[in-house]
Amino acid sequence: MTYTEFLNKISLDDFNKWYSQHLVPSNWQGFESEKYELEKEGKRYPFKWLIKELNIFYGFKINERPYPASYNNISLFAEKYDFEIIEILKYDKEDFKRLKKHFENQENIDLIQDWINYCNTFISEIGIPPAKIRMALTSKKELMLIIGMRAVATYCEKDNKELLGFYLKRNKTYILPDNISETVRYEYSGNDEIDFIEYHTTDIDNIPNEIISDSIENVSGFYSRIKEQKRISWNSEAKTTSRALKYLIYKNTSLIEFLNMEQLETINIKNNKIFKLSMGSFYNDKRLKHIDPVSYFEEKNIVAIYKDTGKSQGEQFRNYLEIGDYLYLTYGKNKLSGIYKITSEFKNIPESIYSSELEGWICRDVELIKKPVINHTNDLKNMYSPQWLPSGYSTFKEIDDLKNANDILFNKFYNVTVVNNHYENNKSVKSNESNLENKSTVSALNQILYGPPGTGKTYLTKTLAVQIIDEHNYDLDR
Repeated sequence: MTYTEFLNKISLDDFNKWYSQHLVPSNWQGFESEKYELEKEGKRYPFKWLIKELNIFYGFKINERPYPASYNNISLFAEKYDFEIIEILKYDKEDFKRLKKHFENQENIDLIQDWINYCNTFISEIGIPPAKIRMALTSKKELMLIIGMRAVATYCEKDNKELLGFYLKRNKTYILPDNISETVRYEYSGNDEIDFIEYHTTDIDNIPNEIISDSIENVSGFYSRIKEQKRISWNSEAKTTSRALKYLIYKNTSLIEFLNMEQLETINIKNNKIFKLSMGSFYNDKRLKHIDPVSYFEEKNIVAIYKDTGKSQGEQFRNYLEIGDYLYLTYGKNKLSGIYKITSEFKNIPESIYSSELEGWICRDVELIKKPVINHTNDLKNMYSPQWLPSGYSTFKEIDDLKNANDILFNKFYNVTVVNNHYENNKSVKSNESNLENKSTVSALNQILYGPPGTGKTYLTKTLAVQIIDEHNYDLDR
């Protein structure tokens, strides 16, 4: 059965009846998204999963090989069954190398960075999602942003000249300063009388503000006329398409950092959780002088915690952490270890390091997923940092904000991006824990702290007193 025949056999009404009876699955194992997802009523699905489920429901006998998750196939599906296409900002190694090689042959890196910032600004102002714009590195070595079938912004270096392209009204005249010149004018067909004009300049600040603001306004007008079309990004699979450029512009990444970094690996934790675990006690504990605790735990592939660690952290390690979950390991706030996957239930600490003084310590078996590329954390020492950072006052903490965790920790220190099946929609309960500084906390003024000597009552009393006065919700773990 061809893909067209498959679509023709299922009407929109039939699809909606099927869709209303299906729940979002708990995991997408075997159907991890590659470049695009399909969204309907706030829920996102991999294209291949939808095809598989429809095939099972209707009893179709399609080929063993699923229909390719190409932009064209996904667009046809979205158009017929009223989905939005969501593009995931990612790129492959070859795309990265091609764009990096291009930049290394350019002369005016500062101007390219300014152009990237300009593109990010107008995309953000207009509100253009990634799936509705194509970005390309053309055969003529032009960086190009394309909406529909029109280029709306370009940058290239040609004949020792830097050229920036803008989307401007045909009959409007601009007064140009002496240090820029119009070089090329392309006339677009249509009733909007738009020209695409390239200017030569060595500094984007030389471009009159009127040209920049008019170009953004004209692109916005053009986009508003065609944005409701299901397919407005043409030739998305063309060889000139550069998803690395799209990532660079949407993330507004520093070009220098981009040129100096390697392709980030992706760790897909699917529907599992990821945590921080600090084992600084072992790293600094003189009772373990008979072994090298760091080497020992890493060689044995185990991680450990005291079973009654405060604020239910020990209990969470025992009962909330599950096989298949992930954690990154840090030894206090100064030394990073790897990212690990949990492979066992909790158990008592091995007899080879057990002593009466370590009674109550428990551990789990783990599999090493990724070692850090930077194992010191000098750049992360911050009193008010999120609790899931090495410098946060916690021993065991779930990471509920993957976006910030990637930006602050995983990208730089592990050269990876951690994603789950809902990463683009991943709304953390606390989207940024630093926002706690702006939220007042109402605490009971009469509190009783109890426990045996050495359990931290004095420390907690001081911290609670400052918290009540300061109206800041500090974490209470040392």
